[in-house]
Amino acid sequence: MFLWNRSMSNCLRHRSAPTALVIFGMAATVLPPLLISRPAVAANFSDVAFNYWARPFIERLADKGIIKGFPDGTFQPDKPVTRAEFAAMIRQGFTKSQVRSRRDFTDVPGSYWAAPAIEQAYTTGFMSGYPDGEFRPSQPIPKVQVLVSLAAGLDLTPTGTAAKILQVYKDAAQIPDYATNGVAAATQKRIVVNYPDRQFLEPQQTATRGDVAAFIYQALVSQGQLSALPGQEAVNQYIVGSAITGGHPPTTQPMTPMIPRVPRFSLTRVPRLTPPTWIKPTTVCV
Repeated sequence: MFLWNRSMSNCLRHRSAPTALVIFGMAATVLPPLLISRPAVAANFSDVAFNYWARPFIERLADKGIIKGFPDGTFQPDKPVTRAEFAAMIRQGFTKSQVRSRRDFTDVPGSYWAAPAIEQAYTTGFMSGYPDGEFRPSQPIPKVQVLVSLAAGLDLTPTGTAAKILQVYKDAAQIPDYATNGVAAATQKRIVVNYPDRQFLEPQQTATRGDVAAFIYQALVSQGQLSALPGQEAVNQYIVGSAITGGHPPTTQPMTPMIPRVPRFSLTRVPRLTPPTWIKPTTVCV
């Protein structure tokens, strides 16, 4: 029978765990640290709930390093996007050759944080400045300018008559004349995602970070750079443009309840703005 005494306790106190086990007649095996692998899931943001409408777009783009959150772990999906912020997202998301020479904007000094992104967005044809020589980097960007920008940068043109294609939107009359071809092309390419109602574009509404994430993701899908969302994702029902070529609106499907947007106040609304100039005098693009 094994007897424990104080001297034994003092002895073990100064020995390693494997040595102590040998004393008790047990084989000691040194095990490597237990490594628990993290599941292969998308980036998590504390303010993007699982059933937030734009979560699938946000998380997949974050995994690719195309968009980022804030130091506090949030993404702030309902925060309005400025023209400078949109230029930064364009720079991260798309690789395209230069189509025109750089331009100095009077309100974008070389030390400005987004100056390189603005220059790239301009030289690759995604964005332009205003007739007065400004870029207006701090100006919130409306959804219609985001869509026209993506269509211009990706050289998209509509197949068929733009007016017929845009009949899918009940508020098509609010789309500025300069934007009809760009929005129509984006619609056909399934770039447009309208939440909470697919039939309302709200073209002059300020684009949020969630909106822009959805548009950019769908634009990358249209270019074959990303895979389309799995069919079971509820947000698929808000994607507009399923094989629209003749202007026939898609069949309205029952809407799955999702977490709504934060109400947008009038301060975030952007009035109809003079569109930025484009390469050709008769054409306008952001």
